[in-house]
Amino acid sequence: MPADVNGSGFHVLLTEEDWFTREGALGTLPAVSGDPQPDLEWTRSCGLRLRRTVPFDRVESPPRLTPEDRRGADRDVDGVVWHVGDDRTSLWRTRDGSDAERFWPPDAGEPVDVFHDCVPPQDEPARLGAVVATDDRWLVVGLLGTASSPAGLMLLDLVGGGEPVTRDWSGLVPDFRPVEGCRRPDGGLLVLDAEPGRDEPTRVWPLDRRADPALLDEVPASPSVFSVCDTGGSPAAEDAEPLTAARPRAWVLPVENATAIAAVDADSYVVLDVEEGRVLRFAGETLVGTLDLSTALEDRLTDPDNDPAVRGHDIVVVRTPEGRPVLFVSDAGGDEVFTFDVDDDFAPLAEHYPMRRHHGRGLVGDGESVWFDTRRRWHQLLARGRSEYRGFGSFVSAAFDGHEQGCRWHRVLLDGRLPSSTSVRVETRAADDLAALAGMPWRLEPAPYRRRGGTELSLDVATAPAGATDLGTWETLVQRSDGRYCQLRLTLESAGGSTPEISALRLVFPRFSYLHRYLPQLYADEDAPTRFLERYLANPEGLLTDLETRIADVDLLFGATSAPAAYLDWLASWFGSVLDADLDVRRRRLFLEHADRIFATRGTPGGLVTMLRLVLDECPEAAFDGSPAPAFTVRIAERFLSRGTSVQPGLPGNPQDLGAVGVDDTVTVARWTPSLGANELHQRFRDDLTARYGADWSSTAPASVPAWLRGASNVSVSPTTPTDAGERADWTRFLAGQLGMRSPAFDATQHAALWRRFLLQRYERPARLAQAHQLAAVPDTFDDVQPPERLALFGPALEDWAAMVTLVVPIAEAAHRFLVLLPVDPEAPEREQLRMLDVARRVVELEKPAHTSVDVRPYWAAFQLGEARLGVDTLLGAGARRSALILNRSRLAQAGLAGPAGHDDGCGGTASGGRSGAASHAGYAGAWSTAEPCGCGGTP
Repeated sequence: MPADVNGSGFHVLLTEEDWFTREGALGTLPAVSGDPQPDLEWTRSCGLRLRRTVPFDRVESPPRLTPEDRRGADRDVDGVVWHVGDDRTSLWRTRDGSDAERFWPPDAGEPVDVFHDCVPPQDEPARLGAVVATDDRWLVVGLLGTASSPAGLMLLDLVGGGEPVTRDWSGLVPDFRPVEGCRRPDGGLLVLDAEPGRDEPTRVWPLDRRADPALLDEVPASPSVFSVCDTGGSPAAEDAEPLTAARPRAWVLPVENATAIAAVDADSYVVLDVEEGRVLRFAGETLVGTLDLSTALEDRLTDPDNDPAVRGHDIVVVRTPEGRPVLFVSDAGGDEVFTFDVDDDFAPLAEHYPMRRHHGRGLVGDGESVWFDTRRRWHQLLARGRSEYRGFGSFVSAAFDGHEQGCRWHRVLLDGRLPSSTSVRVETRAADDLAALAGMPWRLEPAPYRRRGGTELSLDVATAPAGATDLGTWETLVQRSDGRYCQLRLTLESAGGSTPEISALRLVFPRFSYLHRYLPQLYADEDAPTRFLERYLANPEGLLTDLETRIADVDLLFGATSAPAAYLDWLASWFGSVLDADLDVRRRRLFLEHADRIFATRGTPGGLVTMLRLVLDECPEAAFDGSPAPAFTVRIAERFLSRGTSVQPGLPGNPQDLGAVGVDDTVTVARWTPSLGANELHQRFRDDLTARYGADWSSTAPASVPAWLRGASNVSVSPTTPTDAGERADWTRFLAGQLGMRSPAFDATQHAALWRRFLLQRYERPARLAQAHQLAAVPDTFDDVQPPERLALFGPALEDWAAMVTLVVPIAEAAHRFLVLLPVDPEAPEREQLRMLDVARRVVELEKPAHTSVDVRPYWAAFQLGEARLGVDTLLGAGARRSALILNRSRLAQAGLAGPAGHDDGCGGTASGGRSGAASHAGYAGAWSTAEPCGCGGTP
């Protein structure tokens, strides 16, 4: 049992199980008795409080909306609402609160002339059902099927544009009716396949983020029209393994009138049964929860049997800032939306969400907010009016055990909020006999007063919401309740505008008496004065006990895992560190707990990776547990390590290395070495130029001969990088192949100091240098040495030049430069990718050595020809799609000033204009129907 520094124990009610458990654990008495009274409720964020009420009288209207009024609709990640038109054959969009505009199919308009070409009658247009906007900006539309168009799905590329891609489901699924759909939190889709009165049951098809079936069954493949001719000498055909194919599988639901669907999380979803007035929650095909609207709303409806709210019209699920899923249900009268806490067994919430002129297409959500439609626009659903609460409510606890006869109960502590115009009354009764406790009268205790120093509910004061100045601990001293068993009655009172919120309750026992501990027995001889003096001394005892407790627990302030969140910045200052404001408490504690390791490895690749994982990894603890294969893997590519490769010696994944010679331009002959001499190198250079430009280098040579080569005689390799652009290009290309490297360089001005430092380290004294290089005069110092003007024929001078070009210059240019590659999810929204890279750059700039230069890029930046390994460094994705170019944001080859190039009108095919492979699906029984390839060679 918990106890304070004086040895007084206490009973505590903290969680919902503590407050409302009917039976005690291990044979002990229950903490409290019964369920909360109708006037009270318990919430995870507030604790015990008065129940909220709706301050408006509901005016029932007849159920003017029917399931036929609903239309498929969804809101994409860019805030555009897409919905099916009233004719059920067109698709409309609404942007930025403007009127809806027709999007597909394009309106051909009225003919200008009275007479026009005779057009044969068109087939009946496809009827549209579900509309779902995916996270990666595809629009999936359900095709209900007509006599001339099969049922299936239609995909529209909202980024690349082009004609839609159609997938025919009629050959795979009997009577396919995709009437509704929704996004899943994992990026996939759910498609509701239902129609009242049909033979097929209600089905839900789980699809992945590319609208492919997520569940597949193996079925026997259809027999081939052609078979192997049996000549008598081959084995029997019966010995061959039977062929199988994959067929999509759905979840079959026991719901006859399902009209709407909404995803709750990655594992469950809810379906609206409009005729039964129920919302059912499923995990796959398993029913895990049911909401009966007539029962849940009986307190808010004057006529639950006939109110249109009990039938419902549409549903959507969004999440609160705390992450709890909330179900929104619109009524069939088009007047109001009701909300329910999904995780709390569909507990009704008291917010009032009125609608005006609701047209009945339905509700759409973006995960955080909800919109409803009028005839031409969509409007955000907003709660109206202030909250109101019941006037009072009482809570009676069960008997608390003091474990000794005549126990003198000490004080009651209440943690929470008591706003103005609210109060809490505390009453107690006690007895030594449990059976006699119920007959004891209640004693009203003094009104609780607020302690100084804030709440004692938790040391982590950061859990208090911003601006919550009324959060604290209230205390009252128990006056005359003596006995082994004690019972409490709390009465919460309010004027209606706010409510007391009791997050925790503590009942302290037995009383630590200063009178009996520190004063002579003379002061305790008479009962009445003794009780008064004991209660009087309890006041300083409460203050001193609080101070003694803080002193006894001061060591908690020095631990990374036990210190309050408000003290973490103070602890970090011991290390001279300032914690970033974006770091959550969990990561701050990890930093302090492993500060010795972090500072010991700071400035090293390992330390840099640790800090990046601490800040960005979803599981930052894995950065310190020594996991051999972490899920969040950061790669550090140091440039000097790649200096010797012939394909890419530069920075891996650095597409800005524009000065590098391309792979196709590099000369790939037998490499030259200094042992072959300079004349061999010169001759190879002349042969290469002859093969490239021809043997005529005169002033009248063809135009293909560069200007620097015209009229030249006895062409040789310059020891330093030529200043002429044409000669420099040929010099770089030639030496790249001869020396086995990329982008060789030796600038006479830029690298002169590096040349002197290299010779100084090699020869130490000018005399040794003059002897090795056969100089005419010995230089006074190495500062007088200049880069060579011509190559030495043989010897150390030629070897030093080769080492300078192949080793010294590449190492110097690559030293202290590295690249950090982050595992950025390519499917994540672009703003999330950019945020992650920005945070990583801030971390790297703080943790890298001061003399180094670094760049931070995602993994896909290393996808370069000749470097990336197919299937190892690559991920099969959906492909690139072109969009409008935005300065400083769009990526090269993924955006343009004009729209994506279309196909010729006369090519005879149907083009989708989307990404390559968008309509390629194989391996299913009965392949998907896609647009036919066109003759122009485009991608269908």
